[in-house]
Amino acid sequence: MIHMKKLLLFGTVCAMMACRQGNYRENNDPLHPYDLRCEYLKNPLGLDATSPRFQWKLSSAQRAQEQTAYQILVASHPDTLKADRGDLWNSGKVISNENIHIQYAGKTLLSGQQCYWKVKVWDKNQQESGWSEMAYFSMGLLQPSDWKAMWIGLDRAMGTDNPAAEKTKLSARYLRKEFTLEKNIRRATVYMCGLGLSELYINGKKISDEVLSPPLSEYAKRAYYVTYDVTSSLSTGKNAMGVILGNGRYFKMRFKEPFVMQGYGFPKLILQMVVEYTDGSTALIVSDPSWKITAGGPIVYNNEYDGEYYDARKEMKGWNEAGFDDHGWLNAEKVKPASPVLCARNIPPIRITQTLKPVKIIRKPASFIYDMGQNMVGWVKLKVSKAPAGTEIKLRFAETLTADSNLYTANLRTAECTDTYITRGDETEEWMPRFTYHGFRFVELTGYPGTPDLNTIEGMVVHDDLETNGHFECSNALINQIYKNCVWGIRGNYRSMPTDCPQRDERMGWLGDRAAGSKGESFIFDIAAFYSKWLRDIQDAQKETGSIPDVAPTYWQIYNDNVTWAGTYIILTDMLYRQYGDREIIRQHYETMKKWYVYMKSRYIKNNLLTKDTYGDWCTPPESLTLIHSKDPKRITSGILISTTYFYHISNILHRFAGLMNQKDDSVMFNTTAALLLKGLNEQLLDKTKPAYGNNSLTSNLLPMAFRMVPKELEQKIFDNILYKIMSEANGHISCGLVGCQWINRVLSDYGRPDVAYLLASNTTYPGWGYMVSQGATTIWELWNGNTADPAMNSGNHVMLIGDLVIWLYEYLGAIQSDIEQPGFKHIVMKPTRINNLTWVNASHTSLYGPIKSAWKEENSKFIWDVSIPANTWATIYIPARSEKDITEGGQKALSAPGLKFTGMKDNYAIFEAGSGDYHFVSASVPPVPAHKQYVSSPVITPSDTIATLPATIKVSISCATEGARIRYTLDGSEPSQNSTLYTSPFNITSYCIVTAKAFKEGCMESQSTNCQYDLYDPRSNAWNYAYYEGKWQKLPDFTRLTPRKKGETTSINVSRLKMREDNFGLVFTGKINLPADGNYTFSLNSDDGSRLLIDGKTVVENDSIHGMTEVQSSLSLSKGMHDIRIEYFDALFNEGLFINIQGPGIPRQRLPLAMIFKQ
Repeated sequence: MIHMKKLLLFGTVCAMMACRQGNYRENNDPLHPYDLRCEYLKNPLGLDATSPRFQWKLSSAQRAQEQTAYQILVASHPDTLKADRGDLWNSGKVISNENIHIQYAGKTLLSGQQCYWKVKVWDKNQQESGWSEMAYFSMGLLQPSDWKAMWIGLDRAMGTDNPAAEKTKLSARYLRKEFTLEKNIRRATVYMCGLGLSELYINGKKISDEVLSPPLSEYAKRAYYVTYDVTSSLSTGKNAMGVILGNGRYFKMRFKEPFVMQGYGFPKLILQMVVEYTDGSTALIVSDPSWKITAGGPIVYNNEYDGEYYDARKEMKGWNEAGFDDHGWLNAEKVKPASPVLCARNIPPIRITQTLKPVKIIRKPASFIYDMGQNMVGWVKLKVSKAPAGTEIKLRFAETLTADSNLYTANLRTAECTDTYITRGDETEEWMPRFTYHGFRFVELTGYPGTPDLNTIEGMVVHDDLETNGHFECSNALINQIYKNCVWGIRGNYRSMPTDCPQRDERMGWLGDRAAGSKGESFIFDIAAFYSKWLRDIQDAQKETGSIPDVAPTYWQIYNDNVTWAGTYIILTDMLYRQYGDREIIRQHYETMKKWYVYMKSRYIKNNLLTKDTYGDWCTPPESLTLIHSKDPKRITSGILISTTYFYHISNILHRFAGLMNQKDDSVMFNTTAALLLKGLNEQLLDKTKPAYGNNSLTSNLLPMAFRMVPKELEQKIFDNILYKIMSEANGHISCGLVGCQWINRVLSDYGRPDVAYLLASNTTYPGWGYMVSQGATTIWELWNGNTADPAMNSGNHVMLIGDLVIWLYEYLGAIQSDIEQPGFKHIVMKPTRINNLTWVNASHTSLYGPIKSAWKEENSKFIWDVSIPANTWATIYIPARSEKDITEGGQKALSAPGLKFTGMKDNYAIFEAGSGDYHFVSASVPPVPAHKQYVSSPVITPSDTIATLPATIKVSISCATEGARIRYTLDGSEPSQNSTLYTSPFNITSYCIVTAKAFKEGCMESQSTNCQYDLYDPRSNAWNYAYYEGKWQKLPDFTRLTPRKKGETTSINVSRLKMREDNFGLVFTGKINLPADGNYTFSLNSDDGSRLLIDGKTVVENDSIHGMTEVQSSLSLSKGMHDIRIEYFDALFNEGLFINIQGPGIPRQRLPLAMIFKQ
């Protein structure tokens, strides 16, 4: 904290010295630079980028101002810079309109180099600005040989440590060193890496206000050190330095629950302090075996999952000050290096950014439960008075409560989420943990002496301290709350990497969770450095083969070769290019991305389809509110369709990257592969007769539309499928999972139905974001049914289902969109999407170029819009209007307003090109928002799919939620029309059939058809034979060589009913299939994990390996009559499922009926 004040003072002094002349000029400059950054950061210390990049924003009171040239000075001393000399670099006048990503090109920068810089610019009229304020940066230790310090620690358990327990227990290590500084100090810098977590103290005071430091990393490849300016903390004479080491992720928190967790060893430290004296000499203080160490301090154990145990009676007063008696401490030992490479921290630190007071106390017989009013991430500060020494006070954390107002902890799984404080017996005591964190809204306090009040605890909000650079608000209060929930969830999952959740025994960097969401985040927070760091984590985790993990860093080593997760690596790189104009990030990762692409292409593309998928459309709304994943094959999108469309999308991104990197041969490869995938999708996964992709699920049609893969003549029909799925079948609700919801709002808006996107965003009934709000959520849930689902995977703070919602709010409603041709918001596309009943939107985003603002409202048939465009950028602005002549700007005709150029009318928008500046538009007469026909809800058939033994009678009822709708139905599986049988009353089924129903209403869009299968069979002849096996497999074993645990007959291939344990089992189903006619039959096999279908001993469908619910289909010609059929299946981990569908002569696509299966 002290050193931060010193830095602020130092920066102020630098600015004053640099700008005595510049400040006067600034008020008169047509264009003036401000907010100088280096490598995205303000005045960073300890860089290891040897040619760092500079950026600055530009201010101007004039419209259409742009930079035509710049000059940068970089000096080794503030006085040198004050004299307008750049002894490290003087760029001279550079003709350029760029003010971001300007690379240093001066003298070679050395380890520990102090650098001071400023910039001036020339405007569009060649007028020169004054110099900017001074900014600074320093270099870190650039070569391994610069490190004279040793890694030290104790590589063994101490005292009550229990590192072998599943829930590992390990005390914090306290280290100290006394030293003498003989001369007057000019500057002192500490370079330090304490793993897993560390805090530095000098002369009794903590250095820096950051917490949970240093950043997480792929420790097998690299670790990050932190640089501190500690000048003001030292004095001539005796000094002392202390470090506390916590466990973090370096020391494993678990061994195998719920996955095998990687561990890297016991906590350890490397520290090097360089002291520069005023006479020019230096002193070096380094970590070595002369340091003292103890594990006997007050932090008895710390574990990010389970909490921190702090015994204040064990505090060691003065341990980090000179003169402390440490004779009972051990000498630190030299230990093996923690990582092969030490790198400078390149992201903002984690800090306590906000405090929250509890809003309510629930008094229980033996405890007090606090409601913080907000699901938050961090910890609480505890205050206690007059507690006898040794009083044990526990703080337990949870996101929600049970029905009887106790903590709901089932969804935390094995995480204990409990902090314990043992009082020391003082009059008043305050405490908060250091080396753990929790995701919570509710806090249970037990053991507290007396009666606590609302001031007893205070919530500390903790996350990477990224600058907020966006704001969104509109006339819909529900959407505003959803947006607020998104913000709380996103920032709460910043933990030097983006995590999936902050509360249970997980908290991992799942790649797929952030594929689209990261772009939305970029509108809210300055995430450029943060995500650049995560890309390095992903790069470090790549295997030699090219495989990229699903989780990075790989604390769980999960390499599934899943396109939608591993492919996020490319999508994130593209996000940084689009939103920040960062071409260097492409260069840094190009070869790694290409290596993964070639690996996937050579290994998994078969017959022009990418055949590998693991998770499918993760967390599709299930048919039962208690399920985590849907088991209904109609809701489950083919994994091959998902992987093929996404690999096509990634091929196009890499094709563009290859062009930017001038890699012509690669460009051809990416483009050729994309063309083959497009061909494979439309030849093999498109049913042109319907038309529909895959099984016609929402996501099956959504992805080809999103990636522009649909033949032009079929686009509207495929889009109609999407509308029917949402408006008719799902009654105006979302019906896709993580993958689909990354694109749903944008596809709906791009194809003319933003009103449907708005409906999805503003629903308060299940499933939807608004439903979460209606159930009291203050963050975004992991599951659409998060209030009722199985707790095994049910986080209350997960951002993956945000999908493209935040993108849609900013780019469509807020009208702030970057342009891939001039990325980073150099060119801004501003096209507001109007929605009935949405009367105003106020959005802003601060890009690297400066603040962009868009505030519009509709009032008395007028469209009033205030727009701000940063200097040195321009925008294409779409103003709703009947005619360009109806628009004024600042009170005058827009056609003649300065800074504007009219380019034409299109789709009731007047299009203008606008230079930088502030604009006030009024469109005097806007056309009404288009109205659309209502959709009739899909009929509901009861009972649902039924299997029954003959003889049987099933009474079928059909209903429709749309008042006045008429229901038509068929009994042969064909599509009903207006001429089909009219439903008037329930009817009986006595033999196998498929009931298909559709509802019609005059003036409305007809409903999506619904069908139910009634499988009436003869128990004497219809059954599957099955054999059950147990074992751990990565792919289907040769079951003929194994001995089954159980054999029998079954009327269903429902594997959940037949399994004898949760995971690691297999089943083989055999029988005869009776086909009604000669012809071509298509079989679809959907499974989680691997499966195989054989007809007459020959493999027809291969759906092998570990994966989520994935459908594979194949067709073959078969003769009428009996054929041998065999299905092989295995389950590895977690969910299981197996379904088979058939389609053929006279048989519409349907679940394979038992009536067609005969015992062997």
